[in-house]
Amino acid sequence: MKKLVPTLEHSLPATVDWRSVAETVSGCLEDPPYPPEQFWAIGPDGSLRGHYRGGDDSVTVPFPELGKLYQAIFLHSHPPGVPPTLHDTYHAVIAASPLLVVVEGGRAHLVRVWHRQAPGLVGAKLSASSNLERGVRMVRGKYDIVPLLAVEEAIRSLEERWQAFLEEE
Repeated sequence: MKKLVPTLEHSLPATVDWRSVAETVSGCLEDPPYPPEQFWAIGPDGSLRGHYRGGDDSVTVPFPELGKLYQAIFLHSHPPGVPPTLHDTYHAVIAASPLLVVVEGGRAHLVRVWHRQAPGLVGAKLSASSNLERGVRMVRGKYDIVPLLAVEEAIRSLEERWQAFLEEE
């Protein structure tokens, strides 16, 4: 298997256990995800690294906890009617996250930017865009919206796409 970023150590994780990640996401969402806004950092092995509660319109990860975000799947609850933002996606990209899941109301937004470049470079390209959809397309990412009840299956379905990504030249 080729290295995701040949000249750099900091990149997307080499393996992701999508089944375990899906189960952890489902477990996190057993309680109502909003209010307040909440954020979960889930390791690529499906382990829960951190859970943070905020207020009605924001959540903060304490500075000493920021290391838990590296290569983590980001699960973030938003108020109903507030989809993921360019800012949310930027933070996921620079942390080398393989997936950002934003829950708002009865929907889950799945944003993934899989790349073989330095995360900071991809983040800079993304932040140069004026909106999320355009920015995700610009960095060859994908953005899907699924019913909240289907989020576990949608995450499990990423396994084949992830393997194809790892094998492409």
